[in-house]
Amino acid sequence: EFIKLLKHMVGGFALLLWAGSILSFISYALDQNNQDSLYLGIVLAAVVIITGLFAYYQERSSAKVMEGFKKLVPSEATVLRGGREQMLNAEELTVGDVVRVKAGQKIPADIRIVACKSLKVDNSSLTG
Repeated sequence: EFIKLLKHMVGGFALLLWAGSILSFISYALDQNNQDSLYLGIVLAAVVIITGLFAYYQERSSAKVMEGFKKLVPSEATVLRGGREQMLNAEELTVGDVVRVKAGQKIPADIRIVACKSLKVDNSSLTG
């Protein structure tokens, strides 16, 4: 986790801001009458730290949401393959498999509906 945070603190544009902050501190050290350089260095460092923490928090939140979606997908499915019905892991489904879904079951993959009777879909877990 610390490595991810570090990547946000020193990756891409953040490096340029750190360089600007360091140069501002060096400028202040050379001429201590110039308070603007000190303030600029502090502001640049604060901006990098705040944006890095925010980006890390956003990435972490997104990862938790994606883990939640994995729990929504059932691990097994009833499939008509080769003329007979069998239970398979959802990861083993292939194009052309006919998936049998009963009332209350979760859909194991992207499927096309071939036949149905009074189908209702609850998308609230995806849309909120």
